[in-house]
Amino acid sequence: MTPTTVCAELGHVDAIKVLAALGASVNTPANDGCTPVFIAADKGHVAAIKALAALGASVNTPANDGCTPVFIAAQNGHVDAIKALAALGASVNTPENDGFTPVCIAAQDGHVDAIKALAALGASVNTSANDGCTPVLVAADKGHVAAIKALAALGASVNAPANGGFTPVYIAAQDGHVDAIKVLAALGASVNTPANNGATPVYIAAQDGHVDAIKALAALGASVNTPANNGATPVCIAAQKGHVDAIKALAALG
Repeated sequence: MTPTTVCAELGHVDAIKVLAALGASVNTPANDGCTPVFIAADKGHVAAIKALAALGASVNTPANDGCTPVFIAAQNGHVDAIKALAALGASVNTPENDGFTPVCIAAQDGHVDAIKALAALGASVNTSANDGCTPVLVAADKGHVAAIKALAALGASVNAPANGGFTPVYIAAQDGHVDAIKVLAALGASVNTPANNGATPVYIAAQDGHVDAIKALAALGASVNTPANNGATPVCIAAQKGHVDAIKALAALG
């Protein structure tokens, strides 16, 4: 890291200006490609971002993994940094190398205010990553109910599946996030849509022994008998995995 990058990390604006006046570069990245602006965005140092930009620093240069300053600010929930970067011309949609957008990473980490700020600045709330995961799906994966609600209110689909056919409800069921399942269903998500291999949300909940998720899905109208493409039912997969309580719950539900 250069002296300017160190100052950016700590938010030392006056030192950044002195170094620049002495000929220091405001764009030189560290070995991982992180520029001084990127580091300032990572820490939420808005004044440092503005000072660097005024000195000619790029606000869009990504790190080696494709993460932009806006992306890293979104990942850490630094709303003011996001707004400052956008005002300076930074893109709010540029994804990292795996296709994750700033909205995706904000959703994954449950930063609702960042999601709203990005959307207000023109960011898409439906753009999926390379594996097909949407912002709603990654929020469901982590059980971030408030993020799911915010995304849906902004027009995000609650049913769009990832590449394997895994819907947000399926992913929430896989991880046992009951509240996320209920919220998604209330927002219009299907509780029966299977993945490409035929496994339903109930099936995957049974596979992982998530009894409360099985009960919640059944209460929402999900079938407890639908088999996967290989013919295995939820009871079969629960038995295979040794999930006794799941077997009992499924039997009690019919």
